Amino acid sequence: MTTEPLDSKQFTHLGPAIRDELLKRIRAGVLTVGDSLHQVFEEIFGTGRTREDRFLFLLFAAPLARKIAIARASSEDRIAGTHVSVADLKMWLWWLDRMDPLCASMVDLHYFAGLGFKDTAAVLDLPPQAVLRDLRFAKGWLMLRLE
Repeated sequence: MTTEPLDSKQFTHLGPAIRDELLKRIRAGVLTVGDSLHQVFEEIFGTGRTREDRFLFLLFAAPLARKIAIARASSEDRIAGTHVSVADLKMWLWWLDRMDPLCASMVDLHYFAGLGFKDTAAVLDLPPQAVLRDLRFAKGWLMLRLE
């Protein structure tokens, strides 16, 4: 039995269900945001899906996961291992969304969906070195901006 490839229109239609399932898992606090995303994907679409289907889902759902995770954190909380507050991160990501949406997608996929550099590059159809370079630059820029 083969399954039809997923279409991005399906995600728009299922957006509220995806959000609700993701929020339920994040609230439970048992899994990471990335693990929650993968679990929601399998619950809604099943385990027999292609890598491309999973990547298409993550491209849609990772920004949603980021928004949920940041909204749930206290704005005074600090990002582990840094002096960066959640409020600072939220402001920076808002700016990044507007100034460099591709880099914002890289951040969402790598840090919130838990993908490695190679998978992030595959989702975005970019060379892994480009993703590595841009994520390093983005992290460095954030740290310098907030010193």
